[in-house]
Amino acid sequence: MQKFTAGLTKAFNEAKEKTSGVLNNAKEVTSGVLNKAKDGLQTNVNKIVNNMKGEPTLGGNVTIKNRELEEIKLISQGGYAYVFQVRDVATGEVFALKKMICQNAERLKTAKNEINILKSLPNHPNILRLYDAEIVKVSDGHHVFILLEFCEEGSVFDLMMKYESTKLNEKQIIFIMREVCEGLKALHSCEPPIVHRDLKIENVLLHQKKFKLCDFGSCSTRTVDFSKVEQREYAFYEEEYDKNTTLMYRPPEMCDPYQKFIVNDRVDVWMLGCMLFTLCFYKQPFQEASKLSIVNGAYTFPKDHQYPEKLIDIIRMMLTPNPIHRPSISELSDIFNDYFNIESITLNDEAQRIKDESLQKESQMSGFQKAKATSHEGDIPIEELMKIQKKVQNQQKKKTKKEPDFVDWEKAQYPGQVKSPNKNEEWGDFVTSDFKFPEGGQQEQGNAKNNDFDTFGFFNSDDAQPAANTNQEQWGAFESSGTTTTNNSAAPTEKAAGNANEGWSGDLWDAPQFEAKKESESTQQQTTATTNAADNYDFFGDFNSGNENQKS
Repeated sequence: MQKFTAGLTKAFNEAKEKTSGVLNNAKEVTSGVLNKAKDGLQTNVNKIVNNMKGEPTLGGNVTIKNRELEEIKLISQGGYAYVFQVRDVATGEVFALKKMICQNAERLKTAKNEINILKSLPNHPNILRLYDAEIVKVSDGHHVFILLEFCEEGSVFDLMMKYESTKLNEKQIIFIMREVCEGLKALHSCEPPIVHRDLKIENVLLHQKKFKLCDFGSCSTRTVDFSKVEQREYAFYEEEYDKNTTLMYRPPEMCDPYQKFIVNDRVDVWMLGCMLFTLCFYKQPFQEASKLSIVNGAYTFPKDHQYPEKLIDIIRMMLTPNPIHRPSISELSDIFNDYFNIESITLNDEAQRIKDESLQKESQMSGFQKAKATSHEGDIPIEELMKIQKKVQNQQKKKTKKEPDFVDWEKAQYPGQVKSPNKNEEWGDFVTSDFKFPEGGQQEQGNAKNNDFDTFGFFNSDDAQPAANTNQEQWGAFESSGTTTTNNSAAPTEKAAGNANEGWSGDLWDAPQFEAKKESESTQQQTTATTNAADNYDFFGDFNSGNENQKS
């Protein structure tokens, strides 16, 4: 009887397992069919919406090296290039497909150069991966397709927008710089070295907690020493730099060939310095894109920043006008890797001179602002007016000769008023006797207005507050070349990382809570983050919002 019961139980369990397996297979098949139908429906909806908006589309499925791709949505667009999110019809794998419309030989040459650069790049976690590329001849030229790794979290620009209310903290910024330096080291270690030449926050993407360099269309392996170049050739190089680099990030050696500097891999160091400045202060060091300011290394730091002097000195070192004095990417990588163990940065002579001059100007301006606080704008307070009148009357009593009489205001149009001093008396500029002008020359009282000083505006935020002085210079929208961003303002809940070396673990990537924080809470949070242990990182949330963008 026991054997019979055991056999029956065994048979029942086997039948149960088979039935469960069949049900699970059926469930997976059904789920796969439903998901595929859902994705297909979403793709068709996106195509219809894009057509209604007049946005460009792929115009149907595209086949690249036996891989059939269907469009999901347009991510971004530039002058003659578009980036689409696409899906492999057979496998469901998602990619970024860059489509370039080349209607002349010059554009086609640029596209081919980008493909060749991508093919020559090493397989590196901080460099965007190339899967395939294809050039198709069409009636009006060529269409170039480049199939790339898809970065769902978007660019560093998008990341900054998510943290607009709280700003990125020091440890987050240092981590980004470490990652970018590793990618640049891979480029500069090639033979010959590959110089990116278009580093900016839009050209660094985030994917699976790794920051990756992208957009290699401006890359070059050529070194130019302008001390050995004929002046008649300068215009050729200036035109080339105008086409392939962004002015706000362009270094002095590219802006002014007449300085006879060398153009080499230190170009990327300058651009990375501009990027670091932007990460810290949410504005460009050369926002107005003035070539004269760039050549002279003339920029200022916001006075109310909370960053340590060593980080500011790293920026100064990277933005040294003469490229031979800038550090290499390898040297910078060592600095950022050991950043929290470094007490101070030793500047080169040129960077130190620029720092000293900048601090001197700030000191002079601070003195002038204090002097302005004792001056009077508009109507003179009655107390000050009475002091001035009393002083004039005392001076009159000391004089020996008879002075002209005062105008009798009691018989004038305004009876009851005090007697006014004679019009021949010198009233001066209506400043107190202890008023002192700052060093650097006297300025005419009354002409110094609050709008004499530059004030840093907000990062194109819908809820940004206007500057205190309405006449001050306002910084405009932070333009992204062909990049669209979401309007989220992320204020993530910060937690300490479990892994002290890498800084990425578990809850650190939980979705940030997009809530407006009080100023006091934000200040307390930044102070806490600053005092954390050296490598106890506080990082970014999970940004799979579905609205992210990839640089074209």
